[in-house]
Amino acid sequence: MALMISLTLGSIYSFSLEEGYTNFNGIYKVVKIMTYDEYVAEGRDIIADFFTPNEKTQEEANAQVELLQKSKILKLVPPSSTDETDVIYVPSEFIKETPDFNVGRYPTYGLVAYIGITKNTDTLKTIRDGLEQFVRAATGIDPELTFVSTGEQWLTKTQYEEELAKADEQKKRVLNYFSENIRLEKQLAQANSKIQAYEELIIQLNQKLSEAGS
Repeated sequence: MALMISLTLGSIYSFSLEEGYTNFNGIYKVVKIMTYDEYVAEGRDIIADFFTPNEKTQEEANAQVELLQKSKILKLVPPSSTDETDVIYVPSEFIKETPDFNVGRYPTYGLVAYIGITKNTDTLKTIRDGLEQFVRAATGIDPELTFVSTGEQWLTKTQYEEELAKADEQKKRVLNYFSENIRLEKQLAQANSKIQAYEELIIQLNQKLSEAGS
């Protein structure tokens, strides 16, 4: 039994199709809703548009002719598509459940960082591993980090060694900053442990005083 589906042109929905036709599952914008005759009149071929992408044979498609003739044909595009050829056609009879209109656009972000001049691939690996762990801990997402060259810079050997020296000096300052943070965090943790111990002691003393007074 076909679903009773009411769709608004220009709106975006999440579509789930029947088993065997799930290659077109996804989120799309509704561009046009046609009868099967209107679809054919536009010169479209349902075998090429729908059955072949879902890996169905000609025989399997022919067995669905009667179903198609009473179906609406949905012309759909990806929500942000600007390519007029990026279109799919879906017969409404093959939609498994009422399309979900509760969809939204969410931004995705990447990270671009200037690393500077280095020939030390071990340094790059250390940076990548550290960033991966930080991003994973902060977001729960496994990041895909890849280093690429942003260009070249011609230097004399002396200039290159000066660049390395400046980087080493900066690294020392950064390490001191992090070391101080770690030291302060340890002090805070120790202080919190002491406070918790005092709170537990106060609770015990109050209980003993209460028992003694009763």
